[in-house]
Amino acid sequence: MDFAFPFLVTLREGLEAVLIISVIFAYLRVKEKQELNNYVWAGVGLGILGSVAVGGGTVFFYGGLQGVTQTLFEAGASIFAAAVLTSAILWMTKNGGRVDEKIKSQLEDSMSRREKEGLLILAFISIFREGVETVLMLSATAFESPISTAVGGTAGIMTGIFAGLAFNRESRNLTDTQFFKVVSILLLFFASGILSYGVHEAVEVGKHYDIENDFLYSDTYDLTPQEDSIMHPENGLLGAVFSAFLGAMYLSPENITTISYLVYWLVVGTWAFRRLYPEMDFTTIQLLPHQASS
Repeated sequence: MDFAFPFLVTLREGLEAVLIISVIFAYLRVKEKQELNNYVWAGVGLGILGSVAVGGGTVFFYGGLQGVTQTLFEAGASIFAAAVLTSAILWMTKNGGRVDEKIKSQLEDSMSRREKEGLLILAFISIFREGVETVLMLSATAFESPISTAVGGTAGIMTGIFAGLAFNRESRNLTDTQFFKVVSILLLFFASGILSYGVHEAVEVGKHYDIENDFLYSDTYDLTPQEDSIMHPENGLLGAVFSAFLGAMYLSPENITTISYLVYWLVVGTWAFRRLYPEMDFTTIQLLPHQASS
């Protein structure tokens, strides 16, 4: 199940990219300026090439690392990937997925100046941004499970493209659907799991340099199963699922890893759920039944 995270990430990024480009083409069609479509396609192509270049540079750089330097890079990449993924979650929940209005506003600005260059740059930035975000978020798993990441990522991109084409309708508010709510919640689990993995790797770096802390480095719990158990993260089906969702929180996290994980959910999780479900009150928990006044 290592493919679950790359699938979900590329699904989300691919869906957003397709929606943005679809809005641009729809705008040009309404304005009867389809002759400018080639500039949009040029921006898309350059954005894809730029994303591939960033991905290749990351792989080349990582391949030359060894030992504690590699562990340090994995820690930094994981924490940064969690930050990037969190920003995507916050954007999705805050803006309600209304990409149409934002892109149309940007299009008006582009068309009011140099329409050809503006369209090319807007398309390039839109694709390049999604591509770089995808590369950064998948860097935490690509080196550990390259095949699963490639399979899951490719499946997510293809699904995102088909879903984007199917969902793209004029004035449709996509993130009011249950689909986007479910995706947001799943991404929260993955982001918190990646963060926990980054903190865990940072602990390993600290131990290498003899930075000790008995409380922070002690295991909160230890649920490590036998290698032939279905709960094993590498050899068991259920273990792979839990490991994909929970990251280093699965089996035996250090206290600092547990604290980071819980703080993430307390801050980011609460904020996201309040946006996703505004009708629910997350600040008040009624412990005793309400007694009507006589």
